[in-house]
Amino acid sequence: MTYDITVSRSDSSWDKTYEDRTGRTLWFTGWRGKTYTVEVVAKNKHGSSASAKASIDLPEKEGRPGKPANLKIRLVDGASDPDKKQKFKATWDKSSGGGVTYDITVSRSDSSWDKTYEDRTGRTLWFTGWRGVAYKVKVTPKNKYGTGPSVSQSIKLPAPPPPPPPVCNLNESRNKFRTIKTGLSLWDQAQGFRKVQALQSFTTLDKQRVRRGDVGGKVKLSSNLSQNGCSWIFGNAVVNDKDVRVFGHAIVDGTAVIGGKARIYENAHVRGNAKVRDAWVYGDADLYGNKAVVYGNARVYGNADVYDAAHVFGSAHVYGSAKVKGEAQVSGSATVRGKAVIEGKMRIDSGVYDGNQEYRRIAQALYDEVFETIVDELVDCVLVGNQAAAERDARLILNPSSSSDENYRQAKTILKLCKERKLFRDMLKAILNIATPGPLDFVLVVTGPLARIGQLPAYVHIILALIDQVDDFREVYKATYDGLEKAYEGITTK
Repeated sequence: MTYDITVSRSDSSWDKTYEDRTGRTLWFTGWRGKTYTVEVVAKNKHGSSASAKASIDLPEKEGRPGKPANLKIRLVDGASDPDKKQKFKATWDKSSGGGVTYDITVSRSDSSWDKTYEDRTGRTLWFTGWRGVAYKVKVTPKNKYGTGPSVSQSIKLPAPPPPPPPVCNLNESRNKFRTIKTGLSLWDQAQGFRKVQALQSFTTLDKQRVRRGDVGGKVKLSSNLSQNGCSWIFGNAVVNDKDVRVFGHAIVDGTAVIGGKARIYENAHVRGNAKVRDAWVYGDADLYGNKAVVYGNARVYGNADVYDAAHVFGSAHVYGSAKVKGEAQVSGSATVRGKAVIEGKMRIDSGVYDGNQEYRRIAQALYDEVFETIVDELVDCVLVGNQAAAERDARLILNPSSSSDENYRQAKTILKLCKERKLFRDMLKAILNIATPGPLDFVLVVTGPLARIGQLPAYVHIILALIDQVDDFREVYKATYDGLEKAYEGITTK
């Protein structure tokens, strides 16, 4: 019998095999601090045995630790105040010797500050410093035999970003602009138009930089644009009546047209191809799009948005965080406020529309035009008119392993709704009498999955898409089928 003995290093960087050895002792010299594995296989003329293995960690050399190698400092993200601070990471290789710990000193290059972290066993240090400052990291190894040689590395953290230009840094003792004829056609001049030209440099609230000498849009009189504040008329925008006033920090941009006795002020923004005539747009309101129009005695203010081809006119008010978009029209004495969204081809000429009223309007539309059909179609499809579908869904419920979990939950939900037809109708009617949108969460959870199953008429999808635009419902609409069952059970047990 002979033996094959293989000696290997644990890091797989080296191995050696001694074949056909007859003795049962192997002498070997290895490097301190390394782990070695010895594997022995016995063999004779009939074959080889299974191997036997054993490993050993050779002790570190007695004495002080060696110098740490490969000290590196890298910038990393994650500072709590990234405009002022920068995070970095220092790493280094293990020092030779046993029982080593490290003292790490971080100091500023101007010697105004330092801090030492003692007896650290790890070989990584995370640190957050001030941008634009140079830091030095010094690593000193030590063990029970003493302190080894240290290693150090320096890094200068990147400078903080430059501060944003001051907004509206005007010298209000001087004029902000003048009017000129340069660049105007003879026709424009004959109509009394002039262009505004900046006499000072300043920055608007939306961080557009207006430099001295820049030429802006067209006006009829210098009084159309205030000499105070950082209001400005940009580019190809036009003020085409003498009674228009643009002041405060308001911006008229793009190819917008302002006429009549319109007032654009505070922080309002009129842009794109939008048009305002006689109406007032102020606060933080935003009016934009290719065909958006606000006119008459209408008021748009707060954080309201009017865009796309929407029209607001008459004595209508749109404010709060309301949105009027698409080809919608708000007129007469109507008020749109809160988080209401008026869109599509909706026409509103009276009443108050805010968050709750909007939800109730949607609920009314769902009940009157959709849910009677939903319930009838579910009953016909699953329980009456389509026996094969009913049998299929029953099999899924009795043996959920025969199909995917999703199909099982779909079938179970459909059958629940069908069997509780009267309760479902009563619940929908109750929704119309509430003042808060909470129970509509359930309506949304129920209708979303059913529409995806494909059992409903096409117009249901359109209404569901409308609901999907309501921010408060967006997460509910994406609920899982597990959430659907919980919602259903919560309603039926009340």
